[in-house]
Parts: sequence; structure tokens; C-alpha cells
Amino acid sequence: MNIQIHNEIPISFNYGDLILRGMFHSNLDFHSDSLFILVPGLLGDRCDSRSMLTKIARGLSKKNTHVLRFDFPGAGISDGFYETNTFEIFSDVLNFIIDEVKGNFTFIKKVILIGFSEGLKVCIDVAKSRNDVKGIGSCNGLIVEEDTKFSIERPRLKNGTIAYNSYYGTWVNFQIIMKYKDYLIDHMLLPDSIDYFGIYSESDLLSQNSCQYFKDNKFELKIIKEADHLFTTDEWLNEVVVDITDWGQRFISNNEKMDTFYIQTVHGKVLVNINCTSKKKSMLVFVHGFGQNKTGPGYLFNQIAQKIREDFNYCMFDFSGSGDSEGEFKHVDLRILVDNLNSVIMFLMEKYQINYFFLLGSGLGNQLITLLDNKFNVFPCFIFPEQINFRDEVFTKSNNGLIDTSDLFEKYPEVEKEFYKLGNTHNRTKGLLVKSNFLIDISNIKLWEKLNKMEKGIVITNNDNISDELILIKSNDKTGLLLDANERDRVVEILINHFKEISLK
Repeated sequence: MNIQIHNEIPISFNYGDLILRGMFHSNLDFHSDSLFILVPGLLGDRCDSRSMLTKIARGLSKKNTHVLRFDFPGAGISDGFYETNTFEIFSDVLNFIIDEVKGNFTFIKKVILIGFSEGLKVCIDVAKSRNDVKGIGSCNGLIVEEDTKFSIERPRLKNGTIAYNSYYGTWVNFQIIMKYKDYLIDHMLLPDSIDYFGIYSESDLLSQNSCQYFKDNKFELKIIKEADHLFTTDEWLNEVVVDITDWGQRFISNNEKMDTFYIQTVHGKVLVNINCTSKKKSMLVFVHGFGQNKTGPGYLFNQIAQKIREDFNYCMFDFSGSGDSEGEFKHVDLRILVDNLNSVIMFLMEKYQINYFFLLGSGLGNQLITLLDNKFNVFPCFIFPEQINFRDEVFTKSNNGLIDTSDLFEKYPEVEKEFYKLGNTHNRTKGLLVKSNFLIDISNIKLWEKLNKMEKGIVITNNDNISDELILIKSNDKTGLLLDANERDRVVEILINHFKEISLK
């Protein structure tokens, strides 16, 4: 079962005459307002040789936030020559990128910078002139003068720039050395409104004093004792990913409580909306009918969801060929819809560890609930379940096995009323192409026989002749869809009270 959740979008920025390239990790959820930017250190790139930055970005993006990795000029796959970079240019590039992303994605309000090695200097320099940076993370970041230093050769003129040989395959601008101390914390204002977090190693000789600075200032700190400067084992790297992700969660605010997934079934993608905020291991699943979508008849399902969202987990989904799901209705049959329902229930069990399901059906959804695989632990609920009885002439109207409901209703107007029982009112099921075998299979379901054999369940109906094992909610609604607003309010209140009582048992 393939689930599309998080996207990685190649992104580029026109920085003067250069194109800078990066990767934007986002599912474009407008309710998530935090942007994490990973800032490479000197001679670093957006990935790192062991994909450290990539793995951190993927870990953060699973928390439903936005993450950007990018390459400075001349680094990675960005245009330019690396030796032209100075700390001033690094800061200017980072400022420019923040403004560009926020300008194009206006739902982003908060920026969290994560600096690696020398990249931490750039993060702090940028943050001191902005009010949108709310957090700075450090991965062996260097912000004070360290005892361990490297000697460099005499600089040379390269591409019009005085640079020195890094012996890492590229030249480095000599201004990096000349102005190095200007970017130490002693010479910069450290914004006190920002949340700081550091991951350091006691064994990394390059960052000992910076680590001590975090300790002295009582910033939140995680020590990985044996790690080196670049966290070069899987164990150390995994710790970094987990620790950064855990810290980052405090900045992730999202008013959207509903998860949205496309579940890949053998019949195409089925859209599923899920509210799973309760710690309960039960969930209400709405099962819509013919001519309906996930919201039910006249928004009934959504109205119920709004009343229970703080106390109950729930799921609304579209069957194949309906609502936002893939497929055309003319290809749908009973087998496909039953498989959709089984796939959704299985997905909810695997993804959310749900082990008990309230299933609420309307129209054809009532029949489908009775056909669900019996391996699932369910409490079925039916809204005006009706036996479907199509006259034989219906099936003679097929063309290559398909029936056009517009032609059918014109020839046999009374047949449209039989379709009402499947889920919608006048004209709402008109203009559909339906497999004739689909309608035959529906007619063959002995719905009330199945209901009266059940040992538990709720039935909303005007029929008194139901099993004593079932809970009856009596309603005289004439449509079978609870379209009378007053009657709907009354019945929904009773239904929700029953859900609450049953869930407490």
C-alpha cells in the first residue's frame, strides 16, 4: 500500500547572475507555518557526503513542516565559483533565500535555522537582523574562538579573488580568514528571544570551546560523547536526526487536525481524510452511498464530525469514482467498493493502530458495511437501510453492459425513487453511467436479513421490526437521508450519545 505524504521539490533561486539550487521538503500544507533551513558549513553542501542534511530534512518533514536545503554559490550544484564566497555573501544569500521562500509561500511565518560547523556563524549573523527567526540549532557549530587551528598556505589570486588552497578540492576566499573573528559571538549580538539548541561531541577537538559556550549559557544541549565533527557513523547520525527532530517539534504549530492521504488500491487512489486526535483506539468511519461523497447526504457526515472532533477519532473517504478519489463511476462495481472499504480499514489499523471501528453508513453504504471482511472488529450503524428492488426492465436498458441513468429515469420515472434508497435525491443520481451487473449485485443483497442476524448495531429507521440485539433510533424522516434539519439535529444528538456510551464500555 503506497501512501503519498511528503514531497521533495527541487527549487532554484536567481541570485544576481547565479542560479542557486536546493531541495524543498513540503507537502504544501498551508496550516503549517514553520520553515526549517539547513545551513551548510564551510565547504559543505545541501546533502553532505553521507546524506546527513538529507536525512535530517526528511526526519523533520515527517512532522508536517517545511524544510529547505540549499547550496551556497559554487557549492553542490549551484552556479558560481566557491572562492568568491565570504561570510558577508553567505549571510546575504541566506537572507535572500528566506525572503524568497516566504514571499512565495506566504503561510510561512516562523523560520528555524540549523547551522553545521561554520554555518552557525551565518545563522546568528542573519538572525540578529530579523524578527522571524524563532530557533537556531547547532550541529557542532563554531561560534567562539577554538584552540584547534589549521595552518594555511600563502593565498593566491584565483578568478580575480585572493584565495587559499583548502586541500578539499577548492579554493577559499582569504576574507574568510581575515574577517573570521568578526563572526565570533564576542563580536556579534546574540538575540536573546531565540530558542537555542546544540548537538556537540566531547571528542570533537574542533568545537570544544563552542560546546562549552552552550554549557555556560545553559542553552539546551545534547552531547554525543564519542562522535567526531561530522558524525560519521550511522549511530551518531541517527542520534542527530532524532534529537533535531524532537527539538524542532516545539516550533511546529498546525491548526489543521485532519490528515489527508491518497491510499493506492488496485483500483486507483482513494482519498482519505482522518481526524485522529483522541488517544482512544477506536474510530468512526463514515461510509457514503451512491451519488454521495465523503461528506454524506447534505453534509450529514461532516456535521456529525464537527460535533465529535474533540472526543472521537473519525475518517471520511471517497469511494473509487466518487468525490476526490480516482476513477470513473462507470468502471465501479460492488467488488471494487468493498475492496475500497477493506483497504481503508486496513490502512487505519496499520497507520493509527486503531482496533475498533464504528461504521456509519448511508444509502449504498449500508449494504457495503454488511459485506466488510469479518476479520475487523466493528460496531455497525445504519441510516435508513433499505432493500433495493430494481424491476427487470432496468437491466434491458444497458448498452455494452452500461446503463445511462438519465435515459433510465426518462423511460421509467418511478425507478429514480429506488435510487433514492441508494443515497441521493431527485436529479442527484441522474447522468451517471452504471454497470448493469453492479445494480444486479446490489439487488441481490438481502439487507434486512443480514441486519436481523447481527448481534450488535444501531439502526436509524421508521421500521419497528428489528432485532432486539440492535439499538433502534426511530425517525419518520420521509427522505431516508435526514434532510429535514430539525429531525436531523434530533437524531444526530441521540446517535452521538449512543457512541459515547458504547465507547465507554
